[in-house]
Amino acid sequence: MLKNYIKIAFRNLLKHKSYSLINILGLSLGIGSMLLIFLFSINELRYDRFHKNAEQIYQVYKQRVTPNGIQDAMDLWTPMKDELVSTYSGIEKATRIYSGNAWVEVGNETFEEHITYTDHELFEIFSFPLSEGDNAKPLTNESSIVISNEMAKRFFGNENPIGKILTLDFESDYIVSGILEEIPHNSTIQLDLVVLLSSDPNYSEYQNNWGSSFLEIFVQLSPNTNPQDIEVQFPDFIKRIWNEEVAARTNFKLLSLTELHNYSTNSNQIVFILFGIAISIIIIAVINFVNLATARSLERAKEVGIRKTLGATKSQLVKQFLGESVILSLFALALGYVLVETVLPFFNQALNTELSSSIIFTTYNLVPLLLFTFVIGLMAGIFPAFFLSKFKSSETLKGALKNKPGGIFFRKALVITQFGITTFILFGTFVIWNQLQYLKKADLGFEKAGIIVVETGLRDFADPEAAAIRISTFKNDLNNLVSVHNLSSSVSSPGQWNNSFTFAIPQNWSHDQPARVRFTYVDDAFFETYSINFLEGTNFLNTVDSVQFDKVIVNEAAIKNFGWETGLNKTIQLGRDRFADVIGVVDDYNYESLVTEVAPVLHYYRSSENGVHRNLSVKINAADIPSTLGAIQERWETYFPDRELSYSFVDQTFEQLYENQDRLAYVSGSFTIIIVLISCLGLFALTSLLVIQRTKEIGIRKTLGANVISIVRLIGLDFLSLVGLGFLIASPLAWFFMNSWLQDFAYKIDLNLTIILLCGTVLFILTVLSISYHTIKTSLQNPVESLKSE
Repeated sequence: MLKNYIKIAFRNLLKHKSYSLINILGLSLGIGSMLLIFLFSINELRYDRFHKNAEQIYQVYKQRVTPNGIQDAMDLWTPMKDELVSTYSGIEKATRIYSGNAWVEVGNETFEEHITYTDHELFEIFSFPLSEGDNAKPLTNESSIVISNEMAKRFFGNENPIGKILTLDFESDYIVSGILEEIPHNSTIQLDLVVLLSSDPNYSEYQNNWGSSFLEIFVQLSPNTNPQDIEVQFPDFIKRIWNEEVAARTNFKLLSLTELHNYSTNSNQIVFILFGIAISIIIIAVINFVNLATARSLERAKEVGIRKTLGATKSQLVKQFLGESVILSLFALALGYVLVETVLPFFNQALNTELSSSIIFTTYNLVPLLLFTFVIGLMAGIFPAFFLSKFKSSETLKGALKNKPGGIFFRKALVITQFGITTFILFGTFVIWNQLQYLKKADLGFEKAGIIVVETGLRDFADPEAAAIRISTFKNDLNNLVSVHNLSSSVSSPGQWNNSFTFAIPQNWSHDQPARVRFTYVDDAFFETYSINFLEGTNFLNTVDSVQFDKVIVNEAAIKNFGWETGLNKTIQLGRDRFADVIGVVDDYNYESLVTEVAPVLHYYRSSENGVHRNLSVKINAADIPSTLGAIQERWETYFPDRELSYSFVDQTFEQLYENQDRLAYVSGSFTIIIVLISCLGLFALTSLLVIQRTKEIGIRKTLGANVISIVRLIGLDFLSLVGLGFLIASPLAWFFMNSWLQDFAYKIDLNLTIILLCGTVLFILTVLSISYHTIKTSLQNPVESLKSE
């Protein structure tokens, strides 16, 4: 019996090739999209879960209670690690992590690489196994260094790196004691070079310093320890280490390692949106199947009548139709997998991921996937199966059902639902895309075009005094280029802003707690180079002495935050006995992405030759970028032949700040196209079937004088009204949800009727295109042929 069902199913699929192809294509696009979203979501949701003790690992962070709200900060103090372990029995162990860049000398070559300073406990808490070395104690002493496999190949090629010597920052020699196995892509912590924090030559200076916070601390809790039980004890800890005043403005919190990625990227929001899209695609694909199956009901009615006459029961017919549906969905699964394999490389490249389809074939995932596909087949086939099997054989054999197409109201409801979902997703994609374009094209309050930031500083060289002379000469040479308009040295540049904060008590401050504000160091050319306007006061003087060290330039956000009407003749207290006079106020400029508001910033002066600066901003003629960049490269090689020029364009740096929004726009846009395609395919096929059913009616109308336009309008209005109704129902819902999504942005577009009209226009055009072919073709047919069709 089963073999017979399968044979009949295959015969029906082959008999109606176009119908089967559209159904399989729709379902395969849906299943393929679901698989891609599944791979992406698993990657995001399983961030850092490969660590054996992931559920017990937490990052300790602080919350600063300020007059303007609570500010989270991850930087903590060096001695805090040991204090936490000795104070709380629920904390088994802890490790400190401080990351930065270091110059690595290998033989006669020098590299600038990412380095992590940490403790022995890092490898006890986290699962970072070695491919070579002692897993029990990778860092054997303070002269040991563990490196990644990538670094091993870069430094030593095919040689065994164990026992080789690396020199860091021109002064400290380290012996390679271990090679890391490849760290998963979905790991928040990525390691290239790892050394003990205590091996830092300056470690003794900050080992017991509770005044300067700059590193991160992770703890591993005991299996039965509730993190909240530790958090409630933190206020007493703060009072003991500092005092009541600090405790009043500081909280300590524990952030689970498994939530760390979402905390920093808000990735769960993207996953949530993608899950919604995946469900929408599957629903639309199933709706297509049901609509087409019920529309074909008249074609299969006689088959049902004959089978019933020959003794087939209702349950047997249901099994047959469900079997066809399940077989079709399994075909769709196979084709969907092929589509995934085809597009996955492009998907990875666009989203900067390393997804692999091999995860699908694990028992853990393959069985649920097959079950899910089976359920999709049942969902798609259950209504048509029961609908077709209930036909009476006497009526079907007489043709009594010819003028009674069943399920018409149900089909209309499904079309409305289908295009309601399409409207919702299409509207959301338009909003996401427009918001992204707004972020990228908005006025940032400074000139970003034509500015190149060259990374260089005195710490990059073994001989700082000699380097200072070469850097100064290099800058003078650049200044003499006709295409170079300005040069400025600073600690940070817009788009690559440092996270330095200080407590400040502005003049006439009315709050008990000091303000926590950002600060940075710039030279006198910074504001001119970036075309940042002065609202009040003057710029710094071009001087190398310390006369300006007690001066500060603030932005407009600081003036508002401090409650001042003007910044001139105002003083800011910094610490217990340091004061700075405000000499100027500049317009607000976005030094970070527009996702966040411009915060108060204090600009301190350091001369362009000062070693604190890390960035050289070069403003050039935008029309001469290639030639100017070549000239900069040539002069760099002249003065620094042993260094590779490292530079970035400010406008491109800001583009990179919107990586999460780019990913969301790319993914939602891609899958929206698929949703629209599946919907239009379904409408195309449905039009074909319904036009066939109305062929005789069309012939009669043409015989009575109806023209092609009136016939096209008659049939087209039926579908356009359904699509329009779906549009009207979904638009308010889409407006509400996307308006909520926009609230996460400090700067955002205004939702208006333009987006609604654009969405409606696109749907109207696509609907007309989907239904036009079969409608016009039948309308042009000779009435004689139409009347003979039945």
